[in-house]
Amino acid sequence: MLVDGVGIYRGQEYEVFAHGADAQRDYVIENYPKIKGISTKVILGNHDESFYKTAGYNIVKEVCSVREDMEYVGDYYATAVVDGIKIALMHGSGGVAYARSYKPQKIVEQLAPEQKPHMLFVGHWHVQAYIPAYRNVETFSMGCFQAQTPYLARMGLFPNIGGVILEVITDETGIKSVKTEWVPFYIVKKNDF
Repeated sequence: MLVDGVGIYRGQEYEVFAHGADAQRDYVIENYPKIKGISTKVILGNHDESFYKTAGYNIVKEVCSVREDMEYVGDYYATAVVDGIKIALMHGSGGVAYARSYKPQKIVEQLAPEQKPHMLFVGHWHVQAYIPAYRNVETFSMGCFQAQTPYLARMGLFPNIGGVILEVITDETGIKSVKTEWVPFYIVKKNDF
């Protein structure tokens, strides 16, 4: 998700600092990191979709139309092929499971063999996990870049704020090796949600 949206839970409108689609869109356009030579593929998530459900406005598509370094690739699930490696992006649903790996593991178990990607990156739960080579899929539950909201605090949940850097070596058979580096951000912008 790129934005916090509207109406996700009761009282959310009193907890966000950017109110409405225009303000949240402008915040992303201005503040999403822009690094020369790096582009971002983006999918729509449930918070982003809140503006589509209430007003028919696809905020992710709009942000990507303004930012040349960002590409809108679909709603909730999309794939891309990079150097012969099929990569899937997915926005999950529901709350955090009893174990971080449970929901991504169940997703991989349900993938048809002919549709399995080499790598799967799932967002939504704001927790980081890596499941190497499960059904031959390198699977990642992604952390987030959003500070702990009052809602998460009430639920007793603290997000893993940060990202992962990957070094993937391929050969003619697919992935030969994967090195991961989790880069945490322990000091966040206060009330950045």
